[in-house]
Amino acid sequence: MVRLTWSSAPWWDFRTDGADVIEGVCPVRESAAEQRPAVVGIGIGIGASRGVTVGEVLALVDSALAEARLERRQIALLATVERRAGEPGLRAAARELGVPLVAHRAEALAAVVVPNPSPSALATVGTASVAEAAALLSAAGGPLLVPKRKSARVTVAVSRLPSHPGAAT
Repeated sequence: MVRLTWSSAPWWDFRTDGADVIEGVCPVRESAAEQRPAVVGIGIGIGASRGVTVGEVLALVDSALAEARLERRQIALLATVERRAGEPGLRAAARELGVPLVAHRAEALAAVVVPNPSPSALATVGTASVAEAAALLSAAGGPLLVPKRKSARVTVAVSRLPSHPGAAT
């Protein structure tokens, strides 16, 4: 199991489902933390092909956020399947956004009921959903705000994370 070094403790517990947080992907920068609004955060589930670039990831994330009238500063985490957590494009996206990259086991993602399962994802990574399942699993039951959106090598889904003490409602 790998761990992320935090400069301040997160308000959620990633390890309730056995997820790993990738070490060194994104320690919270004080400037990024100070810019975060006092609102309920969002999680971005990401499925990706090998070799995906940071530009491809961020372009689709931005498109999904615009669709839901959300902003980058509301993102609290990125989540994916363990098998893709080492992808440089995903790690760079997490760094640029100033959020952790959470890696879920394929078995945990496979147990999540999603609106848009994919036979190709099942064949490739062992779960019928990566983006939607990772978003929902990270949200601990929070709603899916944007179902999966796809580009050539990236799939993203957006979820609302649970409220935390001090968040505006």
